Amino acid sequence: GTIESHAQVDYYRFAVRAGTQYTVYVSPNFSGQRPLVAAIVTLWDSDGETVLHAVNSYTPIVIPWTASSSGTRFVTIERGGVALGGYRIRIDER
Repeated sequence: GTIESHAQVDYYRFAVRAGTQYTVYVSPNFSGQRPLVAAIVTLWDSDGETVLHAVNSYTPIVIPWTASSSGTRFVTIERGGVALGGYRIRIDER
């Protein structure tokens, strides 16, 4: 089921378990908001190591991912090196 839902400010933190599949969805908070064109969504760990990143040209962004280790992960959304806020993040756990 869905484990988290959040209105992004600059980053979002969530916990993962090794071997579990997650799908991260990023979409506008309300209809009419500009699509996340050319945005970069990055998942990274507490050591600052990038787990994965995806560049998109559509909304919503959908990132399937399987955690290789347990612990805290962070999600950031940025364009041109600037963090973007006001987007909804949903993380489904399978």
